Amino acid sequence: MTGLEVRSVQRWARGVVWGVMACLLILGSLLVIQTYRQVFRPPPFTFTEEVYLPTRGDICPGDVVEFRPQLIVDRVPTLLVVVRTLWNVSEQRTLVPEVAPKFFVWTEEERGQGVTRTIRYQLPKTLPVGLYEVRGAATAFNSDASAYRVPFVIAASCFQKGDA
Repeated sequence: MTGLEVRSVQRWARGVVWGVMACLLILGSLLVIQTYRQVFRPPPFTFTEEVYLPTRGDICPGDVVEFRPQLIVDRVPTLLVVVRTLWNVSEQRTLVPEVAPKFFVWTEEERGQGVTRTIRYQLPKTLPVGLYEVRGAATAFNSDASAYRVPFVIAASCFQKGDA
């Protein structure tokens, strides 16, 4: 091999090395972007609290539990499904599942604004004394979800003679 042929091979080898390095850099960048999107991205929506309290403390079977959850949507457009259930804390089970989920659509003009609604949840008339929660959750069909709970007590005083 002559000196000219050796230089020609070295140039060709340098070009291949630079090409491989450029491809690895592009693939690494794509991997970092995908990891961020899957792991570190902020959720598209969140409830402002994990626990909301009822507007009144004396709750008996058949009453309405009233509370005010606040939801903030940061990524639009977003289609949300919201469900609520009645949960027995001592038995760790759902007593009344949601049968009619609610659907909401958020658009650009509502991005980042807190949406607060007064929710009225009708309790069954057959609840015994105990600790319960109304549990609410929202999902955006892409596995993003947020949830809250509203704890309350059915007291023994609800069942004293002369009371409703």
